[in-house]
Amino acid sequence: MLRLALPIIIINLSTTMMQFVDAYMVASLGENELAASLPAGLMFFVPIAFFMGVLGSVNTFVSQSLGRGETGSCGHFAWQGIYLGTASGLALLGLWFVAEPMFALFNHEPEVQRLEVVYFRICLFESAPLLVGIALSNFFVGIHRTSLLAWFAVGATLLNILFNWVFIYGKLGFPPLGLAGAALGTVLAVTLQTAGLLIVFMRSSMRREFGTGIRPFDWPASRAMLRIGLPSGVQFGFDIVSWGVALVWMVGMFGTPSLAATTIIVRFMHLSFMPAMALATVLVAMVGKAIGEQNPELASRHVSTALRATMIYMGIVGLSFYLGRRELLGIFSASADVIAIGAGIMACVALFQIFDAMNIVYSHALRGAGDTLWQAVATAALCLTVFLGGGLLIVQYAPKFGALGPWIMGTAYLAVLGISMSLRWNLGPWRRMNIFRETEAPGG
Repeated sequence: MLRLALPIIIINLSTTMMQFVDAYMVASLGENELAASLPAGLMFFVPIAFFMGVLGSVNTFVSQSLGRGETGSCGHFAWQGIYLGTASGLALLGLWFVAEPMFALFNHEPEVQRLEVVYFRICLFESAPLLVGIALSNFFVGIHRTSLLAWFAVGATLLNILFNWVFIYGKLGFPPLGLAGAALGTVLAVTLQTAGLLIVFMRSSMRREFGTGIRPFDWPASRAMLRIGLPSGVQFGFDIVSWGVALVWMVGMFGTPSLAATTIIVRFMHLSFMPAMALATVLVAMVGKAIGEQNPELASRHVSTALRATMIYMGIVGLSFYLGRRELLGIFSASADVIAIGAGIMACVALFQIFDAMNIVYSHALRGAGDTLWQAVATAALCLTVFLGGGLLIVQYAPKFGALGPWIMGTAYLAVLGISMSLRWNLGPWRRMNIFRETEAPGG
């Protein structure tokens, strides 16, 4: 499991490094730019997260096809993901026209709002290449070929650093674009990364073994993937809404220093959950393959192994966050207000690490089995009641907690969610599911 997960861990750490570099370079421009980058990035990521969840079904179908011995079907399902990703990415360009009124709803300071709109609009051009790249990545994880993904991720990270340096500060004859340059650098790096993955996907050896030659759009296969993927998309979307848009909105009520502190802490959170997400992504493929082989006991053993590893790692990271919270915040900001506000928030982040580990592992295990509808409903219900409802109540009736209030409810949300996912897996309805019931997997 760790052998397969290591390249994905490298990928996620590369992504985290890309975000850290963006934040570090943007922070040098001023507090307004730093404060604007998180809301704009999160608003872009909300619809992306939904489609990421949908395209995660590529992993489920490819891995179960591999377990069933139907390797020629793997490329067919990947192509359906490519078509869905392309169409979704092009559709997201329409958000360009609603950017200004959308960010006006946050009621941030005028200059912060202006920067948010600029950053968001440029990020929209990343949508199609990013989603196609996600479909391809899920294919490679599903066939248990993860190592090449790491090389492309590291290359994209290095390119992003180069492009940021050029476009943010105006190097090599280009004008300085500031925050807009950070968005443009990421768009170019992601586009080149996806192009590289597509070239490997179309190689003759891949076409022979996994049927990756160009396939037509297949509505029955796509419909089966959407049946599994749409609930995951809803779940991902609510996750980002709760930790992104709503949290930023509630925290933003307490001023720019609170928003800046939250921006920094979200970057550090990636250090805890991104490696865990890497292991969980591989877990989807391993659970799917075991179920395709009709071996549910092996699937359960994979989940137990992943849970132990994830809880140990996230527990250590959480302890490090708590003990070094002021020093970590000081890397990005010298403001006493930002550090004071962030120190309290970081204590909450340290506390919920174990529960987040449970949520990540069990939700991905259920996804590998095709049990996605229940967890989508549970996530939405708990998000609306515990996180959003509780967060608004504490902001309104206990404002003395300041920006810490919404984070307290976020901690409670993750605790209940992690326990709920654990119960769902251990009760075992996933053992009776068949994701291919609507259509036979296409032949090679």
